[in-house]
Amino acid sequence: MNRGMFATFILTLISFASSVAVITVPPFTEIISGSLLFLVPFGIFFLISAVLFTMALKWGVRGKLRGFLLLAGGSGIGVFLSILLHNFVYGLFIYAFGEGIWGGVGGDEPFFFILGLIVCPVGYVVGSLGTLYLTFTSSEAR
Repeated sequence: MNRGMFATFILTLISFASSVAVITVPPFTEIISGSLLFLVPFGIFFLISAVLFTMALKWGVRGKLRGFLLLAGGSGIGVFLSILLHNFVYGLFIYAFGEGIWGGVGGDEPFFFILGLIVCPVGYVVGSLGTLYLTFTSSEAR
């Protein structure tokens, strides 16, 4: 893996950490509560992940490292798309079927919510750990 790709990978780690902080650390959640600023860290994470995904496809990375980079980049893309699709489907169903479609107060669209909040972040962590492991232990990655 060359320096440019490694730098992009490190930027995804930083943007992932900031995205997690926005939804879990109280000082950050209070600052952006009820604001569209909530989406900014996720948007940055999405863009950098898309660059990482494209680099892994186009720059001749092979083997397990390519798989882990694609998993990390694809999962980063999936987080943002799942957030958007969750809100779109939620709003579309309310528009089409009325507010009672989700079972009253507290009902929500579960599929994209679970995908964006659990599945994709776990995929990103696995891809990142695999990338770091191969980068620092394997001669294939150098």
